[in-house]
Amino acid sequence: MAKVAELEKYFKRLIKSEKLSHGYLLYGHTGIGERVNAVNYLANFLENDKWEKAEQILFDYKFIDANIAGGIDLVRESTQFLWQKPIKSVRRTLIIDNADQLTPQAQGAILKIGEEPPAHALIFLLLKSPDAILPAVVSRFQRIFISGEIPEAKANAKGGQVSADDFLMSDLKGKKDFLRDLADREKEGEALIDDFVFAVMRDLAKDPVKNFEVLRRLTYRWALINQFNVNKRLQLEAALL
Repeated sequence: MAKVAELEKYFKRLIKSEKLSHGYLLYGHTGIGERVNAVNYLANFLENDKWEKAEQILFDYKFIDANIAGGIDLVRESTQFLWQKPIKSVRRTLIIDNADQLTPQAQGAILKIGEEPPAHALIFLLLKSPDAILPAVVSRFQRIFISGEIPEAKANAKGGQVSADDFLMSDLKGKKDFLRDLADREKEGEALIDDFVFAVMRDLAKDPVKNFEVLRRLTYRWALINQFNVNKRLQLEAALL
């Protein structure tokens, strides 16, 4: 787990020690725009030794927004880009934003690159949850959970608050009762679920290695809650129990 602001130190350390991988999967629900900027800064650093927004064209950098174009043809074009010899940088950097919108065929093409990447390729997949793409693709990339700035819990209009500590320290029955009570209070007009999820994320992110699977499930279920009309309690149970 890392905050967006920490990516500079993280990647500079990898570059200095020559341990930069061929691909990274950056996921999480906060700091999405900042993640795009951070990868742009990295590409600029590799070409011009400056960790800042590029003020000129980067010859060895390609950006794709899969929300706009996530089909197989564009990925094939990107594959050709990666196999070309770098012009100025030591790496050819490809960033695919909203990678969960890639078609299955496009994901298959990315998988092939991940299995046999060019020596100078550097690929970034940006998305909210690893569960949104093929597991085989996820397995080929280094995963980094980006916490961004998780809002602090606030008292709602009725003065109610939520405690992640109370939930995490409860047994299974206690956790089920907690989530049921939370959902009931939400139906009565107390906006508590957002605060609860953010509070749990903060606690779990203190030990991201130990809690990786729970964080992965929670970010995925949180995406479903925000995008679709689903039962919030059942989604949280699937993530946390």
